[in-house]
Amino acid sequence: MKLKLILSPKNMTVRLINLDAQNSEVGGLERDLDCWCCREGQNLTYTVWNNSFRNEDNPYKYNRVNIHYTNKERIRVTKSYYCISEVIVMQEMSFDEPFNSNIIE
Repeated sequence: MKLKLILSPKNMTVRLINLDAQNSEVGGLERDLDCWCCREGQNLTYTVWNNSFRNEDNPYKYNRVNIHYTNKERIRVTKSYYCISEVIVMQEMSFDEPFNSNIIE
């Protein structure tokens, strides 16, 4: 499974896309695995743990990616993703509009 994590710090939106799956109108495999938005959050950043032992069994670029933001109570929140092939930062990505994941291949 080839996973890409797409972040929009401006819109506080995060998407996890599986490039090996196909979106289907009849309910087949879906590319969009996770999508969330923190509209009242601020300071969306991320940290990565590089995979220094990349091989055929473990081809991922990052072993772990942590997403950090501050919520409206000024509490720092972290969400982790594992085995990520690529992290993409996009300025404009809306949670409410459908996302065309074909543009990131």
